[in-house]
Amino acid sequence: MPRLLPLFVLAACLSACAADTPNAPSPDTGPRDSTSPSATPPAVPATPSADTLTVAEAVRPGSCDKRPAEPLCYAFTGAAWTVEGAQNECLGAIGGTYGTAACPTSNRIGECVYRPGGDAEREVVYTFYAPQDPLIAEGICPGTYRAF
Repeated sequence: MPRLLPLFVLAACLSACAADTPNAPSPDTGPRDSTSPSATPPAVPATPSADTLTVAEAVRPGSCDKRPAEPLCYAFTGAAWTVEGAQNECLGAIGGTYGTAACPTSNRIGECVYRPGGDAEREVVYTFYAPQDPLIAEGICPGTYRAF
């Protein structure tokens, strides 16, 4: 039973992320609204499509590494994410550590590209690591899953 607790927490976290607004960052820290006076998008290259995105490219304003607590890291890849929004989102994640680098590629088993409500501007790429079961990772992915 103790081994199932991290999986339950991961499933609950990703399920909560699947909702359109409950875990969305607040407007002053998260993705910028196009009607906001500071809605100038960051000067970065366009985000690759979900089927061509690799973890190494998923650096946009940063990532949240939860591997000390569970086999998961996620990168804030949507153009609307700000560094402050990514940091605040990671602060709310149990066991998460914010970093400016992409999620590590060593021991990864798959990734999930999630666009809340289909909004590419708020895209997050979840990377799953061994010993996570690939079928569980795919099952809890609220977006497009790709196995490695």
